[in-house]
Amino acid sequence: MTAPLNLKGAILRGAALAALALAAGCGGGGSGGGAPQTQTQNLAQGTYQLAVAVQTAPGSTVPISGLQMTLAVPPGIVIATAASPAGEVQASSLQAGSGVPGASLVEGSLTGTNQVRLALVADPTTPWSGQAMLLTFTVPASVTVPSNFQQLNQPPPALTAVGLDPASNSTVVITDQVTTTLTVTP
Repeated sequence: MTAPLNLKGAILRGAALAALALAAGCGGGGSGGGAPQTQTQNLAQGTYQLAVAVQTAPGSTVPISGLQMTLAVPPGIVIATAASPAGEVQASSLQAGSGVPGASLVEGSLTGTNQVRLALVADPTTPWSGQAMLLTFTVPASVTVPSNFQQLNQPPPALTAVGLDPASNSTVVITDQVTTTLTVTP
């Protein structure tokens, strides 16, 4: 019996990813952004994780099933990428966060100078908020990198969020119901 459930979940995740792709092309985005944090120190040489946390608006009835965002990153940091396809973030450098329930799919790619696109597809039936994604990066020696990624991403990052509306059983854009917070930890 697990095979049909896994197939159903894969189909739902695929539908959410397709809806994300369509919704991302519809403009919007950028309305979700948390209050800026006040981290002002520079990061020392080493390896760090950028945690992307999301919060749904109080009273929201549609669980997040997909997120896509483009973040500005400081010049000089190193994000491990795969040889093929070019610019794709290595799987070992990007993972779903602890707030995401059940099975999920994350992917990322470098999209331009000092930008990274991150995407997440999650269980469309379980409401959640919290840590969505963790991106690992390195600060090389002799590079000065500010630790405040939230401030670097003001106005808020281009964000698209979708969810499976339990009332209509259809995928809907819920970007206006989601805020993001970015935190860097060693």
